[in-house]
Amino acid sequence: MNAEDLTFGVEIETTIPRGTLAVGPHGRGCDIPQLSGWKADRDPSIRAGAGTEACEFVSPVFKGSEGLKQLLCDLATIKSLGAKVNTSCGLHVHVGIDKSNTELTTKLITLVSNFEKAIYASTGTKRREQSRWCNGLNQYGDADTARQSGQHSRYHVANLATGSKPTVEFRAFAATLDPVKLTAAVLMCVGFVERAMRARKTTDWTAKTPKDTSPIHRSGEGQTAVTRLFYQLGWTKGRQPYVHGELKGEGIPELPRVKKEIMRLAKKYDTPETATPTARGGITVGSNVRLSTTVAGDPLHEQIGQVVAIRRSGHVVLFGTRRYRVARRFLVLVPTTTPNTTN
Repeated sequence: MNAEDLTFGVEIETTIPRGTLAVGPHGRGCDIPQLSGWKADRDPSIRAGAGTEACEFVSPVFKGSEGLKQLLCDLATIKSLGAKVNTSCGLHVHVGIDKSNTELTTKLITLVSNFEKAIYASTGTKRREQSRWCNGLNQYGDADTARQSGQHSRYHVANLATGSKPTVEFRAFAATLDPVKLTAAVLMCVGFVERAMRARKTTDWTAKTPKDTSPIHRSGEGQTAVTRLFYQLGWTKGRQPYVHGELKGEGIPELPRVKKEIMRLAKKYDTPETATPTARGGITVGSNVRLSTTVAGDPLHEQIGQVVAIRRSGHVVLFGTRRYRVARRFLVLVPTTTPNTTN
């Protein structure tokens, strides 16, 4: 089995002008007349402004290069409907996999753990890495522990808790309506699954730090991580005799262009963000806050954390030992003078 045989699908979180489409409840989307097989779903995590409404575009199942061509054509239709994305919007990519094959899923989970920094870096921002919607796997130490944790929460960079769907869901990507970025995400995810299928043995759980003299080493950790991934998938010649996740054809951005875009995003990821310690809605750096969200199963609901940075795109809150980017509307100020960052 190769990339042409693998199935995939996407969920693109957007906002659309109110009244453009009939948008169904989360998980029970409405058919979209202009897009065969697609559903319009209202995801409660999407922040919509005045005159707009949240709309998650849920694709049908695609396969191989022809499927990617169709996805890119459908993307143009989605843009023509007035869809926009903002920092609250994510992109989820599903790839078909036999979840009952423990050996295969162990190889995949371990591969993702080893290269999760590259996945986060390819988003161009640390917001996704800090978000509670796509926690890393490496923190669990091994595949069995990661798999057990995944049974309790789907909010991981790679999620196998997809119910009856025979897929793995990659959740780390920021939403995009750009065809090159979307192609990059699909090729990476298909590449991960194909690489796991072809692997003779399971890789190390944690990546080794390349030496400064290594051809993999770059000026930033994100750039180094995606360079490692390029070698691992065979996108850069030298370590793999086979190119994984290769889907190509007329209308599909070529791999060199995709690699260039991923590296551009990795450089952006490596650029430090400037924290703004100003008050917003009574919350300042150091404030204790309680998370209040309507998302079912959110493991951080009603938990207390401490704000460590304030940004327009969302406050950075420390819950226990992990930092998360949280939209202001989900935070309730806790009136206390005693720091409390426990879970």
